[in-house]
Amino acid sequence: MRRRSSEDIIKQILARSGGLRARIDSNCVYCTYDQVVPGTWRQQVEACSVTECPLHTVRSRSLSRQRPKVESDPHSSYIHCEEGSKTGVVAT
Repeated sequence: MRRRSSEDIIKQILARSGGLRARIDSNCVYCTYDQVVPGTWRQQVEACSVTECPLHTVRSRSLSRQRPKVESDPHSSYIHCEEGSKTGVVAT
């Protein structure tokens, strides 16, 4: 079976939407997709090892491989006004 070229994949991605996600996916396909290498374009992009790329952390990944969201106490990062000294000048 003939595999699609990277140009065909990019055209299809951008035809669906011209948004940021589509542009990131298109860049990754352009950079990493190879018709000769086994795997879909998503699998090849997911396996990308170029960590210096500014898009590496936002590249397409399957849902099962995305980082899990860390559940934390929503109030733990709040700074309470009552803590510490309150000095300063108020503009009038």
